[in-house]
Amino acid sequence: MGGVERYVHQLSQKLIELGNDVTIITFNTENANPFEIKDNLKIFRLPAINFLDGRYPLPKFNKYYFRMIKDINKLDFDFVITNMRFYLTSIIAAKIARNKNIPSILIEHTTGHFTVNNKFFDWIGHHYEHFISNIIKKSIDYFYGVSKACSNWLWHFGIKSNGEIFNGVDCNYQISNYFNIRQIYNLPDDSIIIFFAGRLILEKGILFLTESINQLSKEINNLYLFIAGVGPLYGEINNKYGKSRNIILLQQIEYDAVMNFLSQTDIVVIPSYYPEGMPTLILEAGANKCPVISTPMGGALEIISDKNYGIIIEPKNINKIKKAILFLIENPEKRLLLGENLHKKICENYDWKIITDCLLNELNKLKK
Repeated sequence: MGGVERYVHQLSQKLIELGNDVTIITFNTENANPFEIKDNLKIFRLPAINFLDGRYPLPKFNKYYFRMIKDINKLDFDFVITNMRFYLTSIIAAKIARNKNIPSILIEHTTGHFTVNNKFFDWIGHHYEHFISNIIKKSIDYFYGVSKACSNWLWHFGIKSNGEIFNGVDCNYQISNYFNIRQIYNLPDDSIIIFFAGRLILEKGILFLTESINQLSKEINNLYLFIAGVGPLYGEINNKYGKSRNIILLQQIEYDAVMNFLSQTDIVVIPSYYPEGMPTLILEAGANKCPVISTPMGGALEIISDKNYGIIIEPKNINKIKKAILFLIENPEKRLLLGENLHKKICENYDWKIITDCLLNELNKLKK
């Protein structure tokens, strides 16, 4: 489950816990059931074409699509909330809201243009993004960001943000299936565990992190990097480091396992140069008192606002990653202090209960 999907799922669950009825409309990119009720959520999955390897799904306008839209339009809603301005689900959401004469809200999750790492196609993509954003600007009633950086990015398209509905985390999350990482992977008791979770694409900076650990592990034998995630670079990383005792590829793991790893991790590294909104991994690390080394992408600087909350490094710089990791290894008391400070800030400002209350307050304002 990606960052946006987790945001929608967690926010929906909290709304349901407070007695609200939530319906999710998405594209069916994995041949799942077109409709199901899961965790008290009604989920409609519209027929889709997996364009750009599923990174930009397109609606498949067949009879099943129109039948599902007809069924959706029969339901009663008070608000329509959509995420990610450039996905076509936002246009579908705006149309549903307009048909029902109810407010439509868009929550932005990015701080830069969509990229496929090809200059020509990126050029086309940028122009397309401006084109569709102009349509969205005229179709959606209210706009928010998951960070202040996202709200600022909306101005790039001439869209004024109404505020922020921040990304969040459950600070009281209870791990269901605990396991001791050092025992399972036969690591020494004094091992230093580095953790990364995310899609394995160039923009996430994973190749800079793996090479940093590869170099550091020649000096520090008890240093281990665990990588949770899949993506186009998985094969390349596996071929290069698959036999390394210091770099362990976990592939895709469940959220409970992610939180279990974080509860025993010494340092979280986020080397991204992707246009992040509000990096979920920073929030999850903070919930588990893990110190974070991060690039300044998106909303990272809103959380790691100074040196008391973590370490900010420039993107695409192996030496900076190594230097930051070495500093935290050599200063265990600093690791503990950064983890404690980050935990306090996250739980006082970004717990899902706080975020849900904020959303409901905004919705109540829109009712008046």
